[in-house]
Amino acid sequence: MRTLITLTICLFAAMSTAWAIDTELKPSEVFATDAPSIVLIKTYDKSGQAIMQGSGVVIAKDTVVSNCHVIENSVTTRVFYQHKQVTAKLLYEDEEHDLCSFIVKNLSAPPVQMGSTSQVKVGNTAYAIGAPEGLELTLSGGLISSLRHIPGGIVLQMTTPISPGSSGGGLFDSQGRLIGVTSYYMKKGEELNFALPVEWVNELPQRGRLAKVNTTHIVKNANTTEETKFQTGVRAFIARDYTTAYKIFEQLAKEDDAFAEDFVGMMYEYGLGVTQNYAQAVALYYKSAVQGVADAQFNLGLMYDNGEGVQQDYAQALTWYRKAAKQGDARAENNLGTLYVQGEGVPQDYAEAISWFRKSAAQGTSDAESNLGDLYASGKGVPQDYAEAVTWYRKAAAQWHTGAVSNLGVLYHNGQGVPQNYVVAYALFNLSASLDNMAATYRNKMMDSMTSAQVEAGQALTRQMGRIGVLKAMDAYVNSSSQ
Repeated sequence: MRTLITLTICLFAAMSTAWAIDTELKPSEVFATDAPSIVLIKTYDKSGQAIMQGSGVVIAKDTVVSNCHVIENSVTTRVFYQHKQVTAKLLYEDEEHDLCSFIVKNLSAPPVQMGSTSQVKVGNTAYAIGAPEGLELTLSGGLISSLRHIPGGIVLQMTTPISPGSSGGGLFDSQGRLIGVTSYYMKKGEELNFALPVEWVNELPQRGRLAKVNTTHIVKNANTTEETKFQTGVRAFIARDYTTAYKIFEQLAKEDDAFAEDFVGMMYEYGLGVTQNYAQAVALYYKSAVQGVADAQFNLGLMYDNGEGVQQDYAQALTWYRKAAKQGDARAENNLGTLYVQGEGVPQDYAEAISWFRKSAAQGTSDAESNLGDLYASGKGVPQDYAEAVTWYRKAAAQWHTGAVSNLGVLYHNGQGVPQNYVVAYALFNLSASLDNMAATYRNKMMDSMTSAQVEAGQALTRQMGRIGVLKAMDAYVNSSSQ
């Protein structure tokens, strides 16, 4: 990646700023307006260990922007928002300007109001919201101290404090409008912090390269007579030549190629190069699904499940999930289990749910592993078995499943299925507290009864979990403390 400016810099996560034009908002009003549009981003390597943490700004429905350096060398990117975590799919990347955008399905976060740097002046007030040092949704304020002109635009220099973990956050003016993306600061210097201009965010679709969308489920069984054309389309898509890919797949879809229909449906669902259109996506998914493409069957079930492009209909969702699950689609197997647990579209049946969760978990689905842990811990559909719950929660926690991490903390706190260990419980709660109200409640109550040494040990263990992985750090601590 080419450096934006020749400076010795430290990369950091998102924050937001504001400057005064007309009627200025109070800092608390800026925070109330823009904090709901800021997300936490974490990246992981192929073994599931955390690599980096940053921030992101919601700029449109299901679309988040951040710095590209936040996802360097990562295999998986997850967005955390209001106690939920969602896998993010890279959409556009502009490495030269260090800006990337992501598709984050079902995020339910409001987009920010886009501003402009055209009227920004030195001395304007600026506010940043982000996750410096992992402290989610932190507000800081300062001034625009300089407008640094570089090829292609300006970079905003500000006194607004930022720290490691703030990369990719929003810089807002005093009316709560996005004017930049916080990106770096000078390691040696006082209040030398920088944000990239909002105009670069607006230009991403034109300047950024379209990233590869995960097409594994679409192409793994593609054996059509038009294989040459189909694979050419796939190669074009992977190479981020979206225009060529779309033309190929659209033509194949018109010829009733089921895999191409699924592919074009995905493009409409995510708005990849075409105007996002859920109804059109549903129509294409249906054409593909009735021809037996498992990915299309799952996608169609998900559209019915969420009520996107169609009236929400759990019975229809169940029908299409079941078709995909019969072909071994792990996502559909897990979602079927969830419908049986909730009794949506089908009578509640824990035994049937467990059967589907087991099939999905056998393929490594963390949601299914966590769901099995829940059922064993509660004794629903199976005899209550805390040791078995621990087994499943550990599997999901290894993949950074927030709910499993939190619930594993409960078992360590209560000594259920494992020896009671407050330090481990505290560390697990601390790790997921920003995304799980239950975990935060447990952690805060524990601090009142734990010694300062235990709290310090728990905090150190939390940091270690972030560095080397949940299970590796936890098991090492348990083994050392038992000797």
